[in-house]
Amino acid sequence: MLITLGIIGVVAALTMPVLTANYRKQVVITRMQKFYSSINQALKLSEVENGEATTWTYTGSNLDSEATLNWWNIYMAKYFSAASVEKVADGILVKNSDGSSFGIYIMGTSIIGINPVHIIFCVNADACQKHLDANSNKLYNFPLDGKNTFLFSGRYNKIQPYFNISDNPYKTRDVLLNSSTNHSTYGCANSYKAYCAALIEYDGWKIAKDYPIKF
Repeated sequence: MLITLGIIGVVAALTMPVLTANYRKQVVITRMQKFYSSINQALKLSEVENGEATTWTYTGSNLDSEATLNWWNIYMAKYFSAASVEKVADGILVKNSDGSSFGIYIMGTSIIGINPVHIIFCVNADACQKHLDANSNKLYNFPLDGKNTFLFSGRYNKIQPYFNISDNPYKTRDVLLNSSTNHSTYGCANSYKAYCAALIEYDGWKIAKDYPIKF
């Protein structure tokens, strides 16, 4: 009996980390896909009433929290079900009912053109809040980890996982993993990890076995 219990204990010790990691991966994928679907559905519903997103008006300067909140209230709030929305120093923080959150900061005046809208998606809301608390309530220069925090942007009338087309106009898995000479830190395996959400999307909304961040 003691030997049997010992074997069970060893097996449990070996399998629990794997089960825990798989659960965490599933939470990331589920919440990220839900965000991706709901934000784009809201955008498309708004376009029916307000015209193409590329024509939407943004009246502020770069990193203007009041203008960002105004833009959200005019174009997105009616169509996106959020638990709460609040201003931060350079944008807004939107909290979702599933425990995730995302911060929006705007770097230009053509709202859904080439990357003026940047979105930091946090699988758990506390990941966003911890950064804000440590960074004077600012979203800009948010440290991405490809595990709790991911980067999206507005491009061509859609919110997409971030990818800088000056790296390569055609996404390849190697560039998403390792970046290129243009943005050598952006690859998911590199330091800034800007392309991790794009890599997960490229892999069919899965975290592949060779995904460079361990769970």
